[in-house]
This record gives sequence, structure tokens and C-alpha cells, in this order.
Amino acid sequence: MNIINYFKPSIGNKEARAAYNVVKSGNLSSGKITRKFENLFLKKLRTKSKKSIAVSNCTSALYTVLNSLNIKEGDEVICPSLSFVADASTIKMLKAKPVFCDIVSEDNLNQDISDLEKKITNKTKAIIIMYYAGYPCNLDYLSHLRKKYKIPIIEDACHALFSYEKKSYLGTIFDYGVFSFYANKNMTTGEGGMIICNKKKFDFLKSFREHSIVDRNYNKLNYKVNELGFNFRLDEIRSSIGIQQLDNILINNQIRKKIALYYLKNLKKYLPFIKIPFENMIGKKYSYHLFPILLPRKTSRQKFVRYLKKNGIFVSMHYPPIHKFNFYLSKAPLNKTNDVSKRLISLPIYPKLKKKEINKIIEVIKNFFE
Repeated sequence: MNIINYFKPSIGNKEARAAYNVVKSGNLSSGKITRKFENLFLKKLRTKSKKSIAVSNCTSALYTVLNSLNIKEGDEVICPSLSFVADASTIKMLKAKPVFCDIVSEDNLNQDISDLEKKITNKTKAIIIMYYAGYPCNLDYLSHLRKKYKIPIIEDACHALFSYEKKSYLGTIFDYGVFSFYANKNMTTGEGGMIICNKKKFDFLKSFREHSIVDRNYNKLNYKVNELGFNFRLDEIRSSIGIQQLDNILINNQIRKKIALYYLKNLKKYLPFIKIPFENMIGKKYSYHLFPILLPRKTSRQKFVRYLKKNGIFVSMHYPPIHKFNFYLSKAPLNKTNDVSKRLISLPIYPKLKKKEINKIIEVIKNFFE
């Protein structure tokens, strides 16, 4: 039986050669290759008013940004519950309180900006927005809130690598953008991340990434440290892989879009009772990081997953709601999040996925419901 994996990275010989060349050079830690990666990433985002900082992963990116905003005990940061736990854990690391926001609906799994506004208090010091599957939220409303409340907005663009909306790439629109290059992202360095920030914050963020070392003097073999910092650097090996990955990211996103359109056409034709979030947005210039579906309410997700696995198909689920985890337990009435999280499935979507494999996935799902 042929196995259809949930994900396969688009990585090959050119990435291997780039990594080998770095190893051969002996210059392994963060240096000129990492700076080149930062510059090329920023150039591809086509933003001249921002700066880029490569970091070890997106969790360190989130922590670095939140720390730069002086988030502390007693403060609140609004974030999604239907997201990866790092959005909340980085807030807790700074002893602040994550305040969870509900989603729009089963048609749109992004944060409901009207619900978000209701959660704003005088304790709110930042807002984290996550672009679910790479789709934009209500950017106009969010921009209005930014001006009205003067609260900094952090764009969690881990799903939205080179998603384009309103003449800008997501992750470059508000105060900060954070990206992930984890193995299952649209482009990967194995582990890694990137911060996009304004020029005023650049020096502080870059220093914090490197133990808050400043005034490094190589002639005197000396430097200064005036505050707490961490080692969140990205190394040359992973940066060399990232440079190669950038070459194909837009092409790969196009392939993902075609796969999403093919899924949409055939699921609507053969399985019209399965809900497809973001249905009306499929076909635009987004990243299509995930292809989520919602099972009918009376369907056992466990039986569904087991049946697909029995037929050689592996799927995933994004995400268990953060507010349901014991450590983050919240009584916030996130009714829409609670509903969809019980029915969500992420189908395979990646450039190496073949049409015959998509046809098999659809056929097996049809057989399950017959």
C-alpha cells in the first residue's frame, strides 16, 4: 500500500550542497550567510520601511518581540486560542496573562476582530494576530483598532509565508511580524524563524538575540552587557538552506494554490456536506499552508482518522484550543472555537503531493461516509 504522508518538505540537493559548503568553510555560527538570508528574505517581502532579524525559531521571535514591549506581570496580551501554544506560552514566560479571542465562524477560522475589541482593557499591552492557514483576517478593522487604541500588533505569520493582501505581504503590515521555518512550513530551515520590525526597534531586538551584547570591540577583545539577553541566533548552516528555499517559495505557493482549488472543486462535487473554511478566499495569492475541513457534527473524528490511516493516508488537526489545556485553562466563552476544534481535520497539502494522491484521499473519504 502506498502511503500518503501528511507532509513532505520541498528540499533537495541544492540545500544539501549549500549546507555542505558551509560545513566545509568552518564558519558555522551566525555570520555573513545569516545576514545574507535576512536581507534576501526582507527583499522578497518588498518592504523598505522594515528590518529583518533571523532567530532560532518563531517561539524565540515571539518572546523577543514581547520582551521589547516591556510586557510584564499584570499585563494582558490578546491572542488566538485556535493556534499553536507558543502564542500563549511566550506571554506566560513574561508573567503576563494571555486573553483568548474567538474565531469569526466555521467559514473563517481567523480571530473575530469584533470579539478581540471587546477583550481590550487598560491592561492590554499587545495583540497577537495569527493568519490561520495563511489567510488574512479583517485587516481594515484591525488597522482601525491599532489607531484607536494605540496598541502594538504582532503578526504571527507562520502560516502566511508570502501571503499577499492589500498590496503587502502578511507579516509586514503592522508593528511586528514573526515567521517560522519549522520543517512543515512552506519553506524550511529545519528549525528557524524571522522577526520583521521597524527600524527604531531593530538594534534592541538584534542585541537581545545575542545576549544583549553591545559595543563589541575586537581590537580590545571586549564588549558590554547592560541588560538581560538570550542566545536566539540562527546559524550559518540553516541560513544557507533558507537562502535556497527562498528561490522556490513563490512557485511552491502557486502549486499549493492549485492543489487547494482541486480539493475545493472535488470536495464540493462529491462531498458537499463537508464544510471547507475560507472557501470564498481560495484562489487568491495566499500561502495555502493548510487545507482544513470540518467534519459533520455527528461524525467521529477518531474513527475518520483511523479509517484514513488504515488506507495509508495521514492527516493532522490544527489546533487543540489553547484555552482547553490545563496550564492555560480559561472559562472564556469561545463557543465557535470550541465547536470547530472538535470537527477540524487538516488534509495533506504540499508541492510534492500528486493529483492521483489527492484523488485517492477524496475517494477514501467518500468511502468512509458511504
